[in-house]
Amino acid sequence: KSKADIRSRDDTISNLQQKVRRDQDHEAKQRRKESEVDKNLNNALTEIQKYDQDLRETKKNNRKLENEVKNKDDTMSELRRSYKEEIARKDTVVKELRQTLKKNRDNVEELQAVRKEKSKIS
Repeated sequence: KSKADIRSRDDTISNLQQKVRRDQDHEAKQRRKESEVDKNLNNALTEIQKYDQDLRETKKNNRKLENEVKNKDDTMSELRRSYKEEIARKDTVVKELRQTLKKNRDNVEELQAVRKEKSKIS
């Protein structure tokens, strides 16, 4: 074979070796990019899971607070009802006492009138 053929074959081999090295470098670069993307995705997933857990905790705490508020509202309603009943009961007692007082005054007036009549007679 001629030197030109050998040189041409050597150039072809050298070109092919350079292409293989470039392809390998490109593949290594792609693997590094993919690895970085995977790392970023895992970090994002971890953050999402953390926020999801925080959200669940917040909802749980909100339910607790809503229940506390409802219980306090129920307690306040019960107290209001109880106070209204107590006031109504006391109003009834006061009315009865006023009626008794009026009867007593009437009785005193009647008694005084009877005494007055008795003193006139004697």
